Amino acid sequence: MKRWHLAEIIDQKWCPTAVREGVQDYLKFLEQRLQIYRRCGDRLRRVLRQVRPAAIIDLCSGGGGPWTYLWQELENKDCPQQIPIRLTDLYPNIQAFEQLAGDVKERIWYCDQPVDVTRVPENLRGFRTLFTAFHHFDRSTACRMLQDAAASGDGIAIFEFNQRHILSLFGTAAIALMQPLAAPFIRPFRWSRLFWTYVIPAIPFACLFDGLVSCMRVYSPGELDGLIKEADASGYRWERGVDYGP
Repeated sequence: MKRWHLAEIIDQKWCPTAVREGVQDYLKFLEQRLQIYRRCGDRLRRVLRQVRPAAIIDLCSGGGGPWTYLWQELENKDCPQQIPIRLTDLYPNIQAFEQLAGDVKERIWYCDQPVDVTRVPENLRGFRTLFTAFHHFDRSTACRMLQDAAASGDGIAIFEFNQRHILSLFGTAAIALMQPLAAPFIRPFRWSRLFWTYVIPAIPFACLFDGLVSCMRVYSPGELDGLIKEADASGYRWERGVDYGP
């Protein structure tokens, strides 16, 4: 399938904050139950043992995503230290960040100011991570993101679970259409979520539309090779691939 870099609703400045955060909270809700990225813990531990960063800087954190459980994968295994995790986003979901930081005190922190992935501030130094977010960026922005990480000397790990495949499109549509069933049970509770789900169904529509667009925007391993060459991040050793394991 050809890659199409279409626009997602929650990326737009005109998107209401309640709708954007409603989509992010639903994605976090799914993460808590499906734990899609649990298998990434082994890879992260291996890299963190090598680079020993002062912190993990999670970019494009949304509602907190996999860190609701992934921090335990680092805590319970042979990671060299209890590495603090800092959540960031261009549109910080403060209520979701506060809840997660409160649940995992002294391990997860957050930045309440917007963070541009192509110009990460000097005070946010550490190993960078992105979960289900790299597809949001066109080639130029993606390259600048890699170049910024290389210029700072910080490592970076990028994970996606969507694919440009017909089965992924059907699966994404099915998950998006279940959002109205889950809305009353998602935490933190927001009255605005119920309004934008049942009165004006903007959140389920954004989940469906953005989910399908996300599948069409995901970079293939070959396209990632091209981005790495274009970024010209000398001195880095890159790994990329697809994991179909259970």
